[in-house]
Amino acid sequence: MRARRDAERRVQEERHESALAVGAAGRIGLVFALAAAINFWPYAYDCGAALIAYMSAESVVVAGGVWLAAWTWYHRMPRVHAFSLAVVAWGIVLLGAQALPRVGYAKVDPVNPPQWMCVSGDPAPSILSQLGLD
Repeated sequence: MRARRDAERRVQEERHESALAVGAAGRIGLVFALAAAINFWPYAYDCGAALIAYMSAESVVVAGGVWLAAWTWYHRMPRVHAFSLAVVAWGIVLLGAQALPRVGYAKVDPVNPPQWMCVSGDPAPSILSQLGLD
């Protein structure tokens, strides 16, 4: 009787572990796809609303990494947790690459420094105009 209960419990634990592995794989796929795809952003993001949209997408990379990190911490998955922390770091690097030159911390071209808002004489093309919807 006891041996049968132990065997049933082991089977349930194995099912639970396999379900967690599938859940982790799905979450890794989503977060990794977003972290990789951000490098192929198809629109100009020099300044203005396009820059805000791009940095918002980068923030989603960080949020996805934090989401995955919290989930893997709770379910005690150390290798996937390390990957999620790497995704968070990658998102922070992407955000820093855009923000630091604009706040004067990183070296920039003194003749043409990056700006948050577009100068009226040199507007960056909007996303709608790049799609041909403008």
